[in-house]
Amino acid sequence: MCIPPKVKNFVWRFARNALPTGDHLSTKSEKWTDKCPFCDLKETQGHLFGECAWVSRLWRRSGLIDCFLCRGNADCYDWFFWMERNAHLFNGSKLPEDEIVGRAYNFLEDYRAHQKVQVEVENNGAAQRDGWKKPQLGEVKINSDAGVLRDGGTGLGVVIRGADGKFILAAARNVRGEMRPDVAEAYAAELGARLGQQCDGTRVVLETNCLSLINQLDSAEGIQNDNGVICRSIRRQLAQVNEGRWQFVSREGNEAGHIMAHTKTRWNETIVWTDHPPFFLVDQLAKDNVTMRAD
Repeated sequence: MCIPPKVKNFVWRFARNALPTGDHLSTKSEKWTDKCPFCDLKETQGHLFGECAWVSRLWRRSGLIDCFLCRGNADCYDWFFWMERNAHLFNGSKLPEDEIVGRAYNFLEDYRAHQKVQVEVENNGAAQRDGWKKPQLGEVKINSDAGVLRDGGTGLGVVIRGADGKFILAAARNVRGEMRPDVAEAYAAELGARLGQQCDGTRVVLETNCLSLINQLDSAEGIQNDNGVICRSIRRQLAQVNEGRWQFVSREGNEAGHIMAHTKTRWNETIVWTDHPPFFLVDQLAKDNVTMRAD
């Protein structure tokens, strides 16, 4: 299936009735109930994805309930609704239903755009693969990324390098609980923008491989939700440095940020490397410097 790996994992667990729904959680600990957090009926996989009034309303609002979707597209929507269920159950978050559907659509479109870039790269040959590009003279480049950790938390990663590819800074932060992908990417970019303020007097370029975040940064003033608040914070911080800006980069060009996003730290503690890069990042930095070309 042409769907993100995390959605494939979700489908695999769903097919084996292994998702941690209420009926499973309640057998492991007395602190969990088997009730659905949205309609107070017993929460099973069959209930959540087939009978729950909340999920049914989301599908009706999507306008796709009567369409014969590609299976992969439907799986992406189900995965996003599952993530929103987790955010509500564990973090008390409850977004408007129209906004949930809109974010699910943006997530799918973002992935499609990434896949299109990947296809174009493959068609053009491996020699033209879009790797990391060094910034122009007088600039520093910040690469940020977010990822799901093995223990269920969310990782944020940042790498900052100069025009010659010289390492300046790397950072990692682990946050308890899984976030929606767009929120996690925004928090990672905000961390990068904040750390980029240390590069006083130098033009700063913030790069992310999350296309929906780039679109949100371009129109942050019009976004009236939590992500809009984060995006406006990113813009303010970049405005405080010399000619701060943001741009999209392919996944191949953001491998260093990806590595830092999957680095284990203590919960809610930001670890920063400045004098030397962490040992597990050295090979990727060397690879980027070998293949880098001017932006």
